[in-house]
Amino acid sequence: MAHNLLKVAGIRQATLSIKIYIIFTKMPLTKNNKRIIIKRYILTFKRMEVIEFMKTSFKYLVATSVISISLLATAVPGFADTALKASGGWSESGGYYINQARSTGVGIFASDSPDKHYGERRTKTEDHGETVFYAAYGYTIWKDTYHYTTARMEDNKGNVRTTSGRQWGTGYTEAQSPWYAPGIFENTEARTYWGH
Repeated sequence: MAHNLLKVAGIRQATLSIKIYIIFTKMPLTKNNKRIIIKRYILTFKRMEVIEFMKTSFKYLVATSVISISLLATAVPGFADTALKASGGWSESGGYYINQARSTGVGIFASDSPDKHYGERRTKTEDHGETVFYAAYGYTIWKDTYHYTTARMEDNKGNVRTTSGRQWGTGYTEAQSPWYAPGIFENTEARTYWGH
């Protein structure tokens, strides 16, 4: 009878355990004792099964959460620490450059640098050529990536004279600083920057 009850419950390995339990406890093998033991064992088995399921589910939940947060950090701009992101630009004295990002271990969605970045100094004159104005101009092409381009006129010490501010967009961004007329002995330089 015990074997039939266990078969109905779908538990085949429990039969051996019940018999061992009865033998070690030296209980008389009456019909009533078998029912009590079978009921206890099935309840215990179900409790253990639920606890084991909960442990396994919790492990999967933690693993899935860690992976999701890692992917979110690389896919959503501004979510991850900006110190981990690449940046770069152009300057008249140094040309094009890239500041490489520190590796986060997960970088599968966006490339670390744009498809193209361009920078130049623009010039215009007023008052019949007596006053010369300069502006920095740049654009960045970065397919499917939310990014910015900044254009600045700076002096030779890196002090900003005029700036466009960060011009944000996806795919293509363009920036031009306001026009600037340097002083007689002031050495200025056009610089452009990109980042995401």
